[in-house]
Amino acid sequence: MIHKTCLACNTKIIKGRSDRKFCSESCRATYNYNLRKVKNNGITIHQEILKKNNKILKQLVPNGHGTIRKKLASELGYNFNYFTHFYKTNKGIYYFCYDFGFQPITKGSAEKMLVVQWQNYMERQQFDPWSRVVK
Repeated sequence: MIHKTCLACNTKIIKGRSDRKFCSESCRATYNYNLRKVKNNGITIHQEILKKNNKILKQLVPNGHGTIRKKLASELGYNFNYFTHFYKTNKGIYYFCYDFGFQPITKGSAEKMLVVQWQNYMERQQFDPWSRVVK
């Protein structure tokens, strides 16, 4: 009798169907999780950065509105290259990571971030990338 080995942990599969690939449900789940993780690695990395950015903004401005120093956000690991969407106003552009966003501002020589939480009225704004006009 030929014993197969589990694809996840390499232990011998002693009982069960002849075409069985895993020794347990746990090994099957672990194997498939790791397989998906490798396939979606690029997406996963981006999602983790966006989640971290969102967490940093929430942590620094828990009430949903305030000004912080850019340096402080950078020190906590904020990555300014990643955002989910933007909101344009007459005074500038807010860059959002999910429900928290910021507008870059300069006060004297200090670089700061005006942090806000997403509001329902912001939904009305539409952007057409071909016309470069926000409606």
